Amino acid sequence: MKKLFLLLIALVLMLPVKAQEMSRPQVEEGRLAEVTRLYEANEVRAAFDLVKQELEENKRNGYAYFLMGLIIWDSSPEELKLTEMEARLVYDANVLLQIWNRAIKYLPKKDLYYKSVAYFYKAKVLQSVKNFDESNKMLDKAFELNKDIEFLQEKGQNYIFMGKYDVAKAMFEETNSIKPTSANCVGIAVACINLEQYDEAIEMARKAVGFADDRMDWALAQMARAYVLKGDLPSAIEPAVDSYMISQIDWVGELLEEAKRKHPELLVSRLKIALIEHPSKEVFIKDFLSRIYYWELDDYRNAIKYAEEVKQLKPNYFYPYSILALSHIDLGEYDKALCDLDVWAQMDSLVSSLHSIHYLYHMAYYGLGKLDKSLEAINQAIALEPEEASFYQLRGKIYRYMGRIDDAIDDYTMALTLDSTVSYYFLSRGVLLKQQNKNVAAAADFYKVVELDNGRGGETAYAYFYLGDSAKALETLVEGYAEKRIDDYNAACLYSLLGQKEVALRYLERSLDNGFRNFNHIDRDEDFDNIRDLPEFEALIERYKN
Repeated sequence: MKKLFLLLIALVLMLPVKAQEMSRPQVEEGRLAEVTRLYEANEVRAAFDLVKQELEENKRNGYAYFLMGLIIWDSSPEELKLTEMEARLVYDANVLLQIWNRAIKYLPKKDLYYKSVAYFYKAKVLQSVKNFDESNKMLDKAFELNKDIEFLQEKGQNYIFMGKYDVAKAMFEETNSIKPTSANCVGIAVACINLEQYDEAIEMARKAVGFADDRMDWALAQMARAYVLKGDLPSAIEPAVDSYMISQIDWVGELLEEAKRKHPELLVSRLKIALIEHPSKEVFIKDFLSRIYYWELDDYRNAIKYAEEVKQLKPNYFYPYSILALSHIDLGEYDKALCDLDVWAQMDSLVSSLHSIHYLYHMAYYGLGKLDKSLEAINQAIALEPEEASFYQLRGKIYRYMGRIDDAIDDYTMALTLDSTVSYYFLSRGVLLKQQNKNVAAAADFYKVVELDNGRGGETAYAYFYLGDSAKALETLVEGYAEKRIDDYNAACLYSLLGQKEVALRYLERSLDNGFRNFNHIDRDEDFDNIRDLPEFEALIERYKN
């Protein structure tokens, strides 16, 4: 809005109007020019004080009221250096309406342009308090004085706010027939979206983009929105990315997050094009790519590649270190992960991050087989986030491998106390209860696993095995793997438990081939006890270790 403000101020001072025909209020020579200079220099409070001084000396100066209204409308309380109490008064809708009423009253009768703009801003104030009917009346008065289609466009906006989308569409179509603009096309697009006329909305948004002006981001955003509501998320990706490169509209960001989850490959392709088209957004794009590669595509090498590039481009930005640490952990590169975590911990002192940092320290130390340090790290995470159920499950696992079975059971129970919807917590506790020959309690946990896992996933297969139904466990395993609900590592574990040693080795090899490198965990994993002494097992581990 500042651009509009400066334009209007300049017009006040320089428009070749017939000043002799207008009884303009007398002001101190140069005062309005000084207001302009101060505002252009971002000395907003000084401009505000000067206009205020003029009004104290001349309470009938319509132009001063006009300028006062614009300064307040265009500036934040922080820019005006107002106290909280002053801000509540200055930005009160009734106060703003009073300012614009006085501007309308005291502006010269023949100065139609400024009166029309004053009515326009009065309409905007009324719009801000959702008095759309009165706002439209002011816009009608503005249009009577000055046939500017912007006043009709604002009426169209009001009709959208009122939910009168057919009226809004007609209003924007009328203004577009007078003068085609991107604002009109965007207005039609918004109305069409709300009328569920998505193809027309896309067409009008595309026409708006063709104007290549400062509304392009909104035009692209509306195009993306129309595609989504039409049920075509893939087609929404390109305009959403292009819109977000211009301005970070919140709901467009949410759309991109959805695309990240549902169509990561398409989003990656578009972002790589955006790298060429928007070099100034390189950090954002590469940061986003690193997250997609890690969280959605399990492509840890590419995640590391882009995170490293972000790190070089923005050395004080800590987020790449989280992706680097996570990726190195998943690749079994635990020492590298610890280096990343050390840097991250020094850069980021936010409490919201610290528990994540300690969690990842736990993961890295666990991968290295340093259970004492892993325990220390997860204890720190729990101290920071005592309501996080998964942390107790993780500590329970450490206790289990330390032989502290009762402590492990207590932690699994605590995890379930905090979140009783996670089947894995029941499975973990059930296994230990069964080891203690508490078969009734263990069976209750296993049946709960089947219930929560809907009888289809890997945890259900484990539960059936421990319940003594190997046939059902195998059936669930085969079905779950085919539907990608069971990964290679867990398939290997289950086949080992079921005594199918050759099949277990085959799936373990697949897991290692796909990047699993937590050899310390393999060494501790009781599921492999059936195949651990096989020469083929030892050879397989040695091959991938080297």
